[in-house]
Amino acid sequence: MHHYFSNNQKLQQIILFFAILLPFIFTIAHLLLNDLSFWYDPARDLLLAWGNITKPTLIGPPSGIPGIFYGPYWIWLLSIGLLFSKNPVFVTFITATIPYIILFPLLWFRFTNFFDKTSVLLGWILFMFGNGIIYATQLWNPYPAPLLTMTIIYLLITIEFTKISHRQLFLTAVAGFLIGLLINFHISFGIAFSCGVAIFYLSHLLLTLLRSAKDKRLPIFFNELIYAVYLGMGCLITFLPTIFFESRHGFHQTQALLHTFYMYGGGIVGVQGMNKIAILQAFFITYAKLLHISLFIAIILLASTLILLVINKCKNIIIFREKDEKIILLISSLFAGVLLIYLTAKNPVWEYHFIGVDVLFIILLTFFSAKLPIIRKGLLLLALYSICIYSITFVQSMSNNQSQLIQQKQVVTTISNDAKKNKYTVYAYSPSIYIYEYSYLFRWLIRKDIPYDPGAAQKKAQTIYLIIPKVRDTKVNDFISYRSPSSKYRTVRIWQIGVLTIIKTVVH
Repeated sequence: MHHYFSNNQKLQQIILFFAILLPFIFTIAHLLLNDLSFWYDPARDLLLAWGNITKPTLIGPPSGIPGIFYGPYWIWLLSIGLLFSKNPVFVTFITATIPYIILFPLLWFRFTNFFDKTSVLLGWILFMFGNGIIYATQLWNPYPAPLLTMTIIYLLITIEFTKISHRQLFLTAVAGFLIGLLINFHISFGIAFSCGVAIFYLSHLLLTLLRSAKDKRLPIFFNELIYAVYLGMGCLITFLPTIFFESRHGFHQTQALLHTFYMYGGGIVGVQGMNKIAILQAFFITYAKLLHISLFIAIILLASTLILLVINKCKNIIIFREKDEKIILLISSLFAGVLLIYLTAKNPVWEYHFIGVDVLFIILLTFFSAKLPIIRKGLLLLALYSICIYSITFVQSMSNNQSQLIQQKQVVTTISNDAKKNKYTVYAYSPSIYIYEYSYLFRWLIRKDIPYDPGAAQKKAQTIYLIIPKVRDTKVNDFISYRSPSSKYRTVRIWQIGVLTIIKTVVH
């Protein structure tokens, strides 16, 4: 099949065109359908970004560790989208869709410098129909991580650490800067990835030292140390906004960070995350989801592929070039860094911490495909299968209820149309207490200020609208009784909008 593709450039171009076009079509369809999960995190971040337009910030949203915040880059990125429109869907198009539909393939297909075009194409399809379309259609600060991860890996493979040149030193600084950005967007994975880069660099440095001593070329070893300095300097630059912020606020965040490292996470976050077995399962499930197969079959295939690769290498059926050895060392080091951090951390590890690991597996699969024709054929079948599965799932979702964002917008417009110009108060039930999503939607759609904190002081109007889940439980009923006690208020109308309910109550 690879030979056929190689000798039929026109067919290859047609397949490449449709491979890029299909994810684009599905992505735009999701946006046109307003298929956006608008919940606590993206709504909070959009409010912060809206405020950033008039009063620039030097820190981002809070992380999962008390007292430590993300960097400001995610908020700055959202602010760019908000300059064009306050519509969350349009902001998603600017900040997520364009990077993953345009930038990602432009960078990804540069891996044809290391792998054959067919393998790179298959990797692209598996990624996009695995998690890529989700990254391109949803707002969440960890979602830029895979794009950054792929770019950093490409740079680290490309850079020749044994040769000094201004261009390569610049690319090294860029790689360091992107590593810093990765930490600022996705702290947990960014730290684990950085650990993997450190393992890779130390391993590469050690191999270089051994070879240099053998060949009596020690200056090559010192060249690598220079690159390490540039990598660190590039990373440090991304933290300048945070450092400047800290200098003006007593370095409280720095103290919290040092305390976290001193405790190694112990006792910092008072919740229990995944245990070690669950962490290993989540790690390999990331791989299984890309292939749309079960975890058990995925592990069997991975082990079989590794054994087959080793056998063919020992028989000299396949030859590893210098770049191949570097790719193996880099991906292995990154896997080691992720598992080392996640398996030893005392802070809770959650499933979203593995966002970005899928890129490591995609590059590994692309490497397997480039070296083993039988794997390439198998990945072709799985790629076609993933397209079919996604297409069927998408069509089925179109026949289901409207998206979360559409329902929330209908709630806002229903309340606004009913109240007209009369004063009213809005309360929304949320397990997290805070109602960032409705605070943002009311501000955007009808320019009404609804505090995201229901405990904030606000004068109760004679008319109260309660937004609650359609399915009630004890907590929801308590919420209704607390916000509009039956002794003072009477229910005059109820609307059902998808999975949400609006209750209109007025003073007796």
